[in-house]
Amino acid sequence: MKKFYYLFVLALVAIFTLSSCSEEEVEGNITKATMIVKNWKYSSIQGHELPDCLKDDVYNFKSDGTFSINVGTSTCFGETNQEGNWQLSTDGKQLSLKVGAVTTNYEVVDITLDKLVLKMTIGSMGLVEVTFK
Repeated sequence: MKKFYYLFVLALVAIFTLSSCSEEEVEGNITKATMIVKNWKYSSIQGHELPDCLKDDVYNFKSDGTFSINVGTSTCFGETNQEGNWQLSTDGKQLSLKVGAVTTNYEVVDITLDKLVLKMTIGSMGLVEVTFK
């Protein structure tokens, strides 16, 4: 009987271990870092109307750890197109963008295959949650 009990407990542990996923995995075996690799556009800014000058900005994250930001034809603050490197923390909670010698860190609030939510500072709006789609 004890042998059966130990086999039962071992089977439960094996099932739990195989069915659990790491902090970084979100949907199946797709990691957060994999989900970031695509083009993202501003969708909304919590508590604020999305300015027209941000609607045409495109963030392009590539699988080789590089990114580019195309600010489009309209700018809010005189910003220019940028290129650099990106890195997601191992727990998937911080996104770092490095342009030249300057690294900016953003808190990752949520990420799915079709949505990225970051906490970031935007001009006079201050620290806000920004949703990209």
